[in-house]
Amino acid sequence: MPGMNLAQPSQQQKSVMGRKIGRGFIFLIAVVTILLAIWGGLSYYDSRLSGEIGDLSARIVGNRQGMSQDKIDAVTDFQFRMDAVIAGQKVVVDPERLLNLVEGNILPGVILSEYSFDAASRKIELKGEADSLRSVVQQLTVLKKMPEVGNLSVPSIERNDKGLIGFTFTITL
Repeated sequence: MPGMNLAQPSQQQKSVMGRKIGRGFIFLIAVVTILLAIWGGLSYYDSRLSGEIGDLSARIVGNRQGMSQDKIDAVTDFQFRMDAVIAGQKVVVDPERLLNLVEGNILPGVILSEYSFDAASRKIELKGEADSLRSVVQQLTVLKKMPEVGNLSVPSIERNDKGLIGFTFTITL
């Protein structure tokens, strides 16, 4: 075939390859530029945080030097007293609240005649009467289920001259 130029298609292929290499190079430069911007931003943020840490450290050192031993002792003493008050509040038992709890858990057929509370030994003593042994046992079970009750004992139980069952419960908190 005369008159055909076979070199033309190879020139077009080189031109297309040149455009592909040019686009890839531009993309690479853009990615590197973005990465450098991110790195610069992180470096700036790190330097700001380091400056703030240095300022706070200097303020702490200044405040420590400004404190006298008397002030430190007073703060420590106050903290110990606060801890003792808080611990004491957890141990203190309110007898009125306990009486209300016990009253709310008394079953029909059970009559309480005496309630005493000893704060030192953390014990409650209940004396009363019930119409049957079954009522006494049910009352004992109800009292045992109270979350405030640590230990429950029955020091005495007897039938009185009226035919009622007299009992004494001792509750240890």
